[in-house]
Amino acid sequence: MGAVSFQFIYAWIHNEESMDQFHAHADRIYIGSARLNANADVMAGHIQRLFGLDYTNYPEIEKTVVMHNYQPGEIQFIAGGRNFEGTALIPDSTFFDLFSFPLLYGNQQALGDPSSILVTEQFAKKVWADEYPIGKRVQIKCDQEGSYQVAGVMKNIPSNSSIYFDYLVPRHSQDFWRRMPQDLIL
Repeated sequence: MGAVSFQFIYAWIHNEESMDQFHAHADRIYIGSARLNANADVMAGHIQRLFGLDYTNYPEIEKTVVMHNYQPGEIQFIAGGRNFEGTALIPDSTFFDLFSFPLLYGNQQALGDPSSILVTEQFAKKVWADEYPIGKRVQIKCDQEGSYQVAGVMKNIPSNSSIYFDYLVPRHSQDFWRRMPQDLIL
């Protein structure tokens, strides 16, 4: 029993130490955060908008991505007339400049197309079973609504990722997302 407990603890520690280390820029990715008053906790947010920052004035900042996060129950993914629960990230097209999530099908430039959507392999199997998902039409409904076409399938998100999602929707596919975004900075 002691040996098995040790193995579980070792596996957990190894997983924690390797958190997000699969990203090529893991050691240089930061999340924008601020304390909005002296009694508040530090919170992640869209620091650029909150404080009127122009990141181009900071040469040490190579790239940024702004993204919104919608949890299951806060957003609907509708395919073939059925609603599927899933976690959505709504990032800028620069998402893959910071993160190294590999694709099985499609290409990373799909986030530049406002009518495209990327899904994870696991979510694609949940929605379409063994059908090829590329080109399938889906609807997204939350504080915004839109019609999208699946343009890529990503490998499943590793267990040692602090970012989890089932699908990516291009941020510029809608004029305004009501969910408070976060700045991630390289």
